[in-house]
Amino acid sequence: MQYTNEIKQEILRMKAFGSSSREIAEALNISKSGVNDFLNSGEKPKVEGPRVLFLDLETAPATVVTFGRFNVNITQDHVIKEGHYMLTAAWSWLDSDTVYRVRATPDEAISGDDSNIAAALYEVIEEADIVIAHNAIKFDIPVIKTRLLANGFPPHKTVKVLDTLKMAKHFRFPSNKLDSIAAYLKLGRKVDTGGIDLWVRCINGDNEALEQMTEYNDHDVVLLKEVYNKLAAFNSGTANFGNYYDDDKHHCPACGSTAVTETGNFVYTPVSKFEEVVCNDCGHRSRLRTAVNTKEQRKKALVTPKVTG
Repeated sequence: MQYTNEIKQEILRMKAFGSSSREIAEALNISKSGVNDFLNSGEKPKVEGPRVLFLDLETAPATVVTFGRFNVNITQDHVIKEGHYMLTAAWSWLDSDTVYRVRATPDEAISGDDSNIAAALYEVIEEADIVIAHNAIKFDIPVIKTRLLANGFPPHKTVKVLDTLKMAKHFRFPSNKLDSIAAYLKLGRKVDTGGIDLWVRCINGDNEALEQMTEYNDHDVVLLKEVYNKLAAFNSGTANFGNYYDDDKHHCPACGSTAVTETGNFVYTPVSKFEEVVCNDCGHRSRLRTAVNTKEQRKKALVTPKVTG
């Protein structure tokens, strides 16, 4: 059986996270024998372009004691049980519709043991080149680093991080919450959790609540991917998708496509002039790196000095 590189990658990823050949075959709508033949062949698919990972976490609240309910200063002495450990995690790859999940068992949720979740995230980040999450910079990535440290893991590999919350701030949405952006763009809504009670039930080891939290987490990843795909054309972040290809073609910085054409417009810096190009797949606009104006013309250009102070 001849599979595409995307299917081969998906088989290897699912196998790495404990899926059986039957589960892989059912998820990918292929034969179990074909899955086994590929796994036994030892073949590795050729990977071109960046490995882009979407992820989302749900963490536990702290349990505290307090006499008041307004403007209360919570010190360490007020904390009965520390929170902020991971209850669930979900992730997906840019080139796949499959959402992977890992969650705490009831006993782990009660004790605050998220070592299995930390291990799974460590392994999956090791496979990634780019990680995308909503509020990734201030929440997801710092939480992962903190829980890796707490569980005795080494630092994860260096990856580029794209934060859809940061991307959203280049627009003027009524709210920059993931749910609000998705609703504004008519992509759907987050799953209703019913409020803090779900988190309370989770840290008390309610298995049904943990499963409900996982479903909520899964849907957030699906919504995250849809929101990112809408915002991607406007992305001016640091992750240049074109850097992950070894050929000599022009690749769109936002999606990696080679379907780029000149617009007839120019992009100007203080001394240089560049041709603008547009991606016919995602719509992102970028520019060529070779200046149109000559070196002599650039030498003659006058530049307004920066005013400091």
